[in-house]
Amino acid sequence: MTKYVGQSVKRREDFRLVTGTGQFVGDIRMANMVEAVFVRSTHAHATIKGIDIS
Repeated sequence: MTKYVGQSVKRREDFRLVTGTGQFVGDIRMANMVEAVFVRSTHAHATIKGIDIS
C-alpha cells in the first residue's frame, strides 16, 4: 500500500466517461421502474401544507 502513497494512479474509467461511451446509474432504464426525489425543507420544523407536483 505504501508504494502508492503520493503516486499518480491511472484511472481506467476515464476514456469511457470522456468519450460518452460510459454508462452512469442515471442512464439505466428498466421496465416498471419508478424514481423518487427527496427534497429538504429550507425551513426548520416547518409544517407541509401542500405539495405542487406539476
